[in-house]
Amino acid sequence: MIGTSRVISPRQYRDADVPPILTDAQVRRVLQVTRADRTAKGYRDFAMLTLLATYGLRSGELVRLRLDDVDWRQEAIRITHSKTRETTVVPLLPHVGNALLRYLQHGRSPTAARQVFVRMRAPYGGLAEHGALHNVVAGRL
Repeated sequence: MIGTSRVISPRQYRDADVPPILTDAQVRRVLQVTRADRTAKGYRDFAMLTLLATYGLRSGELVRLRLDDVDWRQEAIRITHSKTRETTVVPLLPHVGNALLRYLQHGRSPTAARQVFVRMRAPYGGLAEHGALHNVVAGRL
């Protein structure tokens, strides 16, 4: 058969419409909308997004953040970097501390897990590194 042809369509990736970089205004809007969500998930997501927007953490750094890494007395957070395993101490800025505190008081389920951020459904352990942050960000966008 002569002339048989097909048109190959471009591959469609999940979340391809999510921009790779957000403007400052877009970041503020996502934080504003998320902060208005007064559910346990809303408190968790707002704290996570606030840490991301403020310190530019990688997903692994965020999901591996432990309760012991937050020094309330010294107003500091200890970050263990994903790539190098080096530790950096950053100041615990008031807006970040307030977001974390609201989450810990009103959003975090009781659990023996030492990770700051835990799953919203039982078993209430730490978030899985792969995909957890993507789901939060994509859901809020």
